[in-house]
Amino acid sequence: MFYVFYVESLYELKTIKDIILEILDTKLYWEIDIISDEELEFEVVNDYFNLSIDGCSQSISEASEDYGLNLNYRLWIEMDSNQSDLLEKIMMFIGSCMKRLNGNCILLSNGDTPILIRNNVKTIVDDTRLRGTKKFPFEKLGIQFEISEI
Repeated sequence: MFYVFYVESLYELKTIKDIILEILDTKLYWEIDIISDEELEFEVVNDYFNLSIDGCSQSISEASEDYGLNLNYRLWIEMDSNQSDLLEKIMMFIGSCMKRLNGNCILLSNGDTPILIRNNVKTIVDDTRLRGTKKFPFEKLGIQFEISEI
C-alpha cells in the first residue's frame, strides 16, 4: 500500500528534509535509516515504511494541474500494511507535516485516489472511494477538517 502526499511550500528541500526528520523523531519516535540524501531527493526507511521526498517529479506538475493547486514537493510513502496501527501513525505524520508546511496539499491513496485536500485554509477528507470496511483515521491528523466528497 502506498500514499502520495503533494505539498506546496516556500521552503527549500533541505528545510523540508529537516522538518520531516524532526517529525519522525519527536512526534512518532521512529528510528530511521537515511538511504539517499541528494540535492533533489531524500529517502528514509524503517521497519514500517519507506518515505521519499522530491521536488522534481513530473507527477508534481500533473497533480498541480489536475487539482488546481500550486504544488512543488512529492512525498511518496510506501507502507508495510501488516502493522496494525500504521495508518494512524501515518495520519499523525501527515497532520504534523500540514501544521508545519502550511501550504496547499493533497494526499492520494495508491497514487490516484484523493482522500485529503487542503486548498487555502480548508481541509477536506474523503475515504468513500477506498472501498474499505474500516473508516480512515482522519481524527489522528490533529487538525480541523470537513468530511466531504473530493
